[in-house]
Amino acid sequence: ELSDGKKAGTTSNPRRLYMVNPTVRTALDVNVREALKIAVRHAAQCWVRHGHFVVGDGDDLLPADSADEDWCAMEAKRCLDALGSIVSNLAWLYCAEEGIELSDNDCSFIVSDALRNELETLHQDSADFGVLGKKKPSVASWKKYSKRAKMWFVLSLDKSFASPLQQNLAKMLNLSKDLKLLV
Repeated sequence: ELSDGKKAGTTSNPRRLYMVNPTVRTALDVNVREALKIAVRHAAQCWVRHGHFVVGDGDDLLPADSADEDWCAMEAKRCLDALGSIVSNLAWLYCAEEGIELSDNDCSFIVSDALRNELETLHQDSADFGVLGKKKPSVASWKKYSKRAKMWFVLSLDKSFASPLQQNLAKMLNLSKDLKLLV
């Protein structure tokens, strides 16, 4: 039902979906805007903590160099893609609720702002760095890793319907050139 609504565009009635879909019901009960922010926060946390299994640690090392790390990379990729799909669906639901398109700056700003805020919070908390080490990384190291996390976050969004959101986020996060190279 949710997929049918997305195919029809954001003019679908989210309240009709509310009646038949428990995931939609949960998001709308909490406030879909807040649900979107929460999903972005969790996705950012997962990219910082587990993204190195998928994309490496930024020092030109391979993402995985053992069977265990290979398994972790596969699981991390599935989880991160699922979070990207959740963010995409919540963004679509927010747009449907507000009567706007997925390419609208309001939707992109909510996602961009939540992502930036969470990355800044994680930068302040050295316990969340995973592969970046036990101590707080240098500003240059964090900036490089943060840019990679933003890019992979944007790329994890569901391309089948959220590409307008992807493009707008890339502009807002100053990643447009990098996105064009990867897509």
